[in-house]
Amino acid sequence: MVKMLPMVFGEIESSAEQRLFDAISGITGKNDWVVIHSQELSKVKSKKQSEVDFLVFVPKKGIVVVECKGAKRVSIEGSNWVLEGLPEKSKYKNPFLQADDAMRAIRGMLKANGFSDVDQIPMARLVWLPWIENRSLFSIGTEFETWELALYEDMGAPEVAI
Repeated sequence: MVKMLPMVFGEIESSAEQRLFDAISGITGKNDWVVIHSQELSKVKSKKQSEVDFLVFVPKKGIVVVECKGAKRVSIEGSNWVLEGLPEKSKYKNPFLQADDAMRAIRGMLKANGFSDVDQIPMARLVWLPWIENRSLFSIGTEFETWELALYEDMGAPEVAI
C-alpha cells in the first residue's frame, strides 16, 4: 500500500477528494510511493496561502501534482473553465493553471530548503474529475494532454492514471 500523509482523510468537505483519497489509499504494490493530501503552499502567484490536493512522490520517476475537482459538469473555452457543481469562488478556476502554480511553489519551497538540484526532478500535473464519466466531452488541445486528465473510469486503477 502507498504511504498516505495524513493516514486518514481530514475534515475537508470535498466528497470528490474523499473518493480519490480512498482510491489512492487502496493502491497495492507501490509501497515506496508517498502521497500527501491537502498540502498547504505559500506564495502561489501572490496569494498568501493555497493548497494542493495531492502530491504523489514516485521514487525514481518524480512528483505528480494532482488537482481534484468535484464538478458534475465541465465546459471549457480555451483556458476558461466552468466547473458546474462547485462553490462560486472555485467554479471558474482552471485546474491545470492551479496545478502549474502548485508545481512552481513546490520547486521554490524545495530550493529554499537547500535542494539545489530540484530542477532535475520530473514533475507532472494531473487533473482528476471523479464525477465526470465522458472523456469525449473534452477537446484536447494545447491546454493539456490526454494523460493529464483522469475521470470517473480511472478511479478503479488510480496507479495507472498517476
